[in-house]
Amino acid sequence: SKATVSVLNCIHCGTPEHLQPTTKKMALPADTLRECLAEAVNCVQICGNVMRECVTKMQAGDAHADLNKVGEEKNGIATDFVTEFDQKCEKIVFDRLSAKFPTFSMMGEESFKGQKIGDEPTWVVDPIDGTLSFMHGGHDCCVCIGLTVGKQPVLGVIYAPFLDELYTAIAGEGAFCNGKPIKTSTSKTLNRALVCSHFPSYTRKDEFVDNLFAVWKQLMAHPVQGMRAYGSAGLDMCSVARGRLDVYFEVGIWAWDVCAGSVILREAGGTLLDITGGDFDLENRRLLACSTPEVAEEILKILKQYEFNL
Repeated sequence: SKATVSVLNCIHCGTPEHLQPTTKKMALPADTLRECLAEAVNCVQICGNVMRECVTKMQAGDAHADLNKVGEEKNGIATDFVTEFDQKCEKIVFDRLSAKFPTFSMMGEESFKGQKIGDEPTWVVDPIDGTLSFMHGGHDCCVCIGLTVGKQPVLGVIYAPFLDELYTAIAGEGAFCNGKPIKTSTSKTLNRALVCSHFPSYTRKDEFVDNLFAVWKQLMAHPVQGMRAYGSAGLDMCSVARGRLDVYFEVGIWAWDVCAGSVILREAGGTLLDITGGDFDLENRRLLACSTPEVAEEILKILKQYEFNL
């Protein structure tokens, strides 16, 4: 596996001059952060193997691995699903991280009970980001592990097993894919931008959907270079970070969807904001990720025209 690079290749040294650290001061020592990174990499690769094994069995006709049959509605929403593999992967991650870092707090999508992220070091985990794509055997799904200190994201690891891409970042030390540095594109105008958003699974309210399509209509008429809609917030943030996309925006995502990706994006030189133009807040469920401040400023003129109430 190309992405099964040695942990040393993912442990970063030095800060590229053109990048700004995610936080100015971190409470955890550098050696501890490197230990955190190494264990997070181990976790996402184990979970990636679980995901690959499941899809291989499903494609071979194993009824027990047919995710369209075993997927369950989450929170009573008929378009939002959880599978036994989401839960299995979260348990793998929680067991390994809690054993290695017993004083850290944990937040995961499948065990979330409404708690807020505190000042203490906190693992923020999405065991399978893009569950619906995973259920259909799609490639746009990944494992996301972020770490916050003082409520701020300081470390991110994202692994896309079907693309064999491992993204890693520590605040202030750059962003990497399979051990190689990545950076955002240099696009400064929307007419040269590839823009991505999602068709939401968490709400289908008429006003929300109407406003989302109104934004898309304006962007297409602008015109942007192209529009895309995939299925994984974490992977879309990585795509902006490495220049495959220029813009990704969404309302309704959760902290576990974007914690890891926020570090990777910023460390790749990207711009991260609220869709209202304010500062990005990990827990307010709104996100605008852009390659450059210029593109962000331009798309905000459109996004600010609409309200998105979940």
